[in-house]
Amino acid sequence: MHESAVFSCVGLQEIRQYLESAWQSAPVAPAPRFRRHHITTTQIDLVDDAHAKGRVYYLMVTDLGLDHCGYYVDRYRRVDGRWLIAHRQVWMDWALPESLFVPEHSKMLVATKGASGPPAGEPA
Repeated sequence: MHESAVFSCVGLQEIRQYLESAWQSAPVAPAPRFRRHHITTTQIDLVDDAHAKGRVYYLMVTDLGLDHCGYYVDRYRRVDGRWLIAHRQVWMDWALPESLFVPEHSKMLVATKGASGPPAGEPA
């Protein structure tokens, strides 16, 4: 599962469909030439031989500058010897008020509550 304040996707197919549609819409103007998610601090704690949990901080930048930042709250599981993300919550704790990519609802939550995340509330 992959969830935030504005989407919830279960399974790889739903995540792909969401990302394909969400990233196709081009902003009106100014239009950045690229966007990059930069992963910063990462903490992963093993729960047992097949499960782990973690927090990963990110920054999203374009050639126009920093757009938004926050962190992922993840749960991992080992499948056939590979560690996979089993569940991801997307939390945003800052957004440029003029962001071209952050939905207005999320900007409002960041401005009024200091964070935007899944409707369930607090990070896991």
